[in-house]
Amino acid sequence: MIAICLSLFSTAFAIAQTGTTYYGTDAGQNGDRNSNFGNMAGDVQVTAGDDNTFVGYRAGYRAFGDFNTSAGAYSAYNLLGGSRNSFLGTTAGFANASGNDNLFIGFAAGYANQQSGNVMIGDGAGSNNNGSRNVFIGYFAGANETGSNKLYIDNSSTSTPLVYGDFTNKKVGINTTNLISTLGSVDLSAYSLYVKGGILAEEIHIETS
Repeated sequence: MIAICLSLFSTAFAIAQTGTTYYGTDAGQNGDRNSNFGNMAGDVQVTAGDDNTFVGYRAGYRAFGDFNTSAGAYSAYNLLGGSRNSFLGTTAGFANASGNDNLFIGFAAGYANQQSGNVMIGDGAGSNNNGSRNVFIGYFAGANETGSNKLYIDNSSTSTPLVYGDFTNKKVGINTTNLISTLGSVDLSAYSLYVKGGILAEEIHIETS
């Protein structure tokens, strides 16, 4: 047993000297400073990327971007050329082919997304979205949102989340996505907060200047 362990250690050390460490059937061996752990993790690297870490069955299977980290079966599966992404969860970021700077955490989080600059946290968060610079937090939050620059905080795939935001227009809604800019002839474009339902507060301070 000791001899076997020493042999495995020596093999791993030798592999590490090449700059890429791999373990698992058909785990990728290309590129520099990559770490591929799991059957077919980082396997199909047509043009090898560098500084990636893929952990799980077919994690980063097609990936050849740089500075990516994914953990979970099929996570970052189709990441053909995206860089600086972090995916955690089975099938997280599955379809993302060339998006950059995304953070997807949770089962199927960001599953269909192929754009950049998104933060999707929670099982199924943003799973059907293909926009950019979105922030979706919660179980299936923003799962069916198709746009970009949106904020969803909720624990379901509802189209009217508890908190909704539009980063482009700098507006936030509570229990509403109807962030209107006019009401009849009244200009409401300067208002930033929209609430559906009543507001109860112990104190409100208004600075007129």
